[in-house]
Formats: sequence, C-alpha cells, structure tokens
Amino acid sequence: MQSHARIWTGLALGVSAAVLISTPAMAFAAPRSKAPAPVSTTSQTHANLSTAMHGEAFAYAQYTAFGELAQTKGKSSSLTKLYTNTAAIELGEHFAEEAALYGLVGTTAQNLKNAGDGETYENTSMYPGYAKAAEAAGELEAADLLWEISSDEGYHAANYAAILAALNGGAKEPQLKAMVNGFLKQNALMPDITAPVAGPSQVADPTTRDNILAAMHGEAFAYASYSAYADAAQKAGYPSIATLFRATAKVEFYEHWREEANMVGLFGSAADNLWTSITGENYETTIMYPGFAATARAEGYLNAEEVFLDAAWDEAGHKAAFTKALNALG
Repeated sequence: MQSHARIWTGLALGVSAAVLISTPAMAFAAPRSKAPAPVSTTSQTHANLSTAMHGEAFAYAQYTAFGELAQTKGKSSSLTKLYTNTAAIELGEHFAEEAALYGLVGTTAQNLKNAGDGETYENTSMYPGYAKAAEAAGELEAADLLWEISSDEGYHAANYAAILAALNGGAKEPQLKAMVNGFLKQNALMPDITAPVAGPSQVADPTTRDNILAAMHGEAFAYASYSAYADAAQKAGYPSIATLFRATAKVEFYEHWREEANMVGLFGSAADNLWTSITGENYETTIMYPGFAATARAEGYLNAEEVFLDAAWDEAGHKAAFTKALNALG
C-alpha cells in the first residue's frame, strides 16, 4: 500500500500539500515497520480499530448494493464499477489492515469461539430485545423480521459450537466435512438472496429504525469477519470449516443485512446513493480517521497511525470520485 501519512501529518501542521509531495517521507512520519506493533486491547486505539472495521464492513455492504442498483438491465455501468472497486478497497485493504492491527483473526478454534459467542448474543439478547421493542412500538413487520433473524442466529451459534467441540475433541477433516455438509442442508444456511430495493423506509418508529441500523452494522461486520476466518481456516488445513464460515457469511449479508436495509429504506435513487456515499467518505476523511490517527500517535502506535492516515487519504479519493459521478448525472 502506498503511504500518504507524511502528507496528512504535514497538513495537520499547516504545511501545504504541494510542498509535502516533494518532501521525503521521513520528515513527517516514521516509516511502518515490517511487522505491525501489537495494539493493547485496553487502549483507545484498539477501540478505534473496532469502530473503523465496523464502518469499513458496512461501507463494503452498502457500496456492493449501490453498485447492483446502478446496473442497467442487468449490465454493469461505470457507476457499478466505481462502487464495486471502492467496496473492494474498503474490505480487502482497509478492513484487512485494521483487522491485522486489532488481532481479529486467531486460531481456528478461537475464531469459532468468537463467532459462536457473537451469534449467541444476537440470538438470546440483541435480536429478541429489538423485536420486543418493535412490537411495543407497533412495528409488527419489523418485529417479524427481527425474530426470524434471531432464529437463524441460534442455528449458526449451534453449528459453531458443535464444530468447535468436534475440533477440540480431535475430529479430523473427513468428520468435520460430514458435519458441515449436514449443516448446509439447514434453511438457516441456505441464504434467500435478497435484492436491494430503492424505496422509502417501512419503519416509522425511530427507535426501531435505529435498532435495525445497529443490527446491520453487526451483520456487515459478521460477513467481513467470517470471510477472514474462512481464509484462515483454509490456510490451517480445515477447508470444511472455511466452507461453514463462508456459508454463514453469505446469510448474514445477502439475506439478513439486505432485508434489514430494505426495511429501513437505505437505498434511494442514484443521486441519493451518491450523496450518502459522499457524506460517509467526507466524515471518515475529515473527522474519523484523522482523529483516530492523532490518538494512535499519542499512544505510541505509529503503525496504526499510518494505517488510519492512509485510509483517510483513500477516502478522500473516494469522495472525489463519487462527487464527480454525481456531477455527471446532470
């Protein structure tokens, strides 16, 4: 990844970008070491990495859907390509680099435990609480959706727990594969691919809408995390566990996240979607990432500072590209 940390550091000091471009990098920021320095789990930078990862995962999901909406009669458009390429950077670069500093991916057993804990929380606490609140507000359609997703998450939690127990018990790949093949026959692992639909929110109650948006951030993060866990399981010699992670990830994104997005009216016209994208990128490039970088430097995490500043630079480019696309709409 090309580093632009020197430019952002200099701008923060009031130095012009034109001067910085021709100035050696060492004058403004320490170079990134070959191995990322560990970030303490008790630091504010660690918490900021979590916030950033959730934002990047959500951006990936949103831009992927915006790209599909920009297609014309099933054919890709320049706007579709812009969204697709941007989404790939958000997940494959920003999320991945932040996850590495955060220490998101552990052993296959640890990843199964973390995934199972998350699914259990959603099944037993988060989604039931959101569903009951929706019922109390008279948002019965939203409540039905939330209860349905809660049920799915219960199956996911049970799957992860069973595979983890088998793995810890010494099960080999053939046995794990047989278990996963059985899980794949469950409805909860057969995603109902939901298309993004431009339209108004079906939810009037602001609390219910906020709860669904919070749930969507969790679903997007689950998709990104499980995708990373799948890659790690594949490398560790557990292709069947990788298959389970990927199958569950698809449900979280293509069914849960998209059904919730359609419910709250996340998608609009091409112009609306571009404005949403510009607003998000502007916040990240001018407020969130510079602030996170300053905190990382204060705490001594120069690797994290550079990752945050590089992301801020990228987001500025995304904002410019989306603005150009909006202007082209006429």
